[in-house]
Amino acid sequence: MPYPQKPPMSEDALDAFYREHHIALLCSRNPDSSIHAVPVTYAYDDGEFLMGTQGESRKAQNVVRNGSVTLTIDDRVPPYKAVMIYGTARVDRSSVEDTRTRILTRGMSEDQAREFVRLMGEVFDSLVIRVRPNHVVSVDYSQEGFLPD
Repeated sequence: MPYPQKPPMSEDALDAFYREHHIALLCSRNPDSSIHAVPVTYAYDDGEFLMGTQGESRKAQNVVRNGSVTLTIDDRVPPYKAVMIYGTARVDRSSVEDTRTRILTRGMSEDQAREFVRLMGEVFDSLVIRVRPNHVVSVDYSQEGFLPD
């Protein structure tokens, strides 16, 4: 019996899902070829996923060395939905404070986000990681037909 994979989400459903507030998992490759997987808050903008971090972070260093990443977003509430984004990441140092604030306002007030970003910028080399999807795999268990009749 073939594996009962659900049909992928439509482009409209994907766009709506990306704009919901989820914690994603960013996977990048360490220098020893092991995988570094870290939860991230993200924003979706013009076909790219944006994550704030510090230049000192392992994820940022991995992206600089090798931009090939996987970003997994799931809702963890039945009926489950998940998206695996295989993409290319790059570091962006333009408009860092505004972009990081916008990312964080998905889970906190704008004042809290702006203050957090300001404090982090005083101590660390703040930057934004941008992920451009190359291939997307999605699953939506709310759709009919997962189990055979």
